[in-house]
Amino acid sequence: MAESKIFKLPESMSAEQVGRGIENFLRDKKHLMTEGTATPDGYFIQAKGESGWKKVAGLDLATQIQIVQMGGMITVEVGSGKWIDKLGAGAVGMILFAPLAATAALGAVMQKKLPTEIFNFVEQFILSGGQNIVVSSQIGLGDTSRVQCPSCGASVEKGVKFCPSCGEKLLAECPNCHADVALGVKFCPKCGSPMKPKKQCPNCNCEVGVDQKFCPECGQPLK
Repeated sequence: MAESKIFKLPESMSAEQVGRGIENFLRDKKHLMTEGTATPDGYFIQAKGESGWKKVAGLDLATQIQIVQMGGMITVEVGSGKWIDKLGAGAVGMILFAPLAATAALGAVMQKKLPTEIFNFVEQFILSGGQNIVVSSQIGLGDTSRVQCPSCGASVEKGVKFCPSCGEKLLAECPNCHADVALGVKFCPKCGSPMKPKKQCPNCNCEVGVDQKFCPECGQPLK
């Protein structure tokens, strides 16, 4: 059956904002053709391969995402069905989601991992306050307000202790004062100590990291 997940929305955010964010994610990250519309209780999105699945499988199938808002909560449901040529609230109301990957026609687009990727995006979108982020292995150049999770590659707001996507710890510990420090910071903001202190090789006086066992210059064993 279709997969669904419930999210809590901040007061300043609506189901339509989340829906438009998902559309951008599917277009920019998954390279899908998308179409969305506001509905009386939220937002509806359909997406399919840009080349059209009809050419591949003889069927006009689509990934469909239904977002239903109730108070400060939304339910995001991901399923599959026929592409609606004239998308509107009336047509959306007649949708019945089919089981995921019900036919081979879903192919490369309707992968089993797609619902999880959509749910991860929604979680990050809400945490970012509605910024149009893309959950990927890259972070935009010059974006100093976010860090990359070393485990799953998600873009996460700097200062968050654990990755909301996979639970990985996102703060390093200062070797001097043991304060929590954001990943990627070279010096502890509390005591000023380098996060990766150096020592000298006793043989060639080359600077090496404290955790290195051999000098990279001369091969001298290090204690």
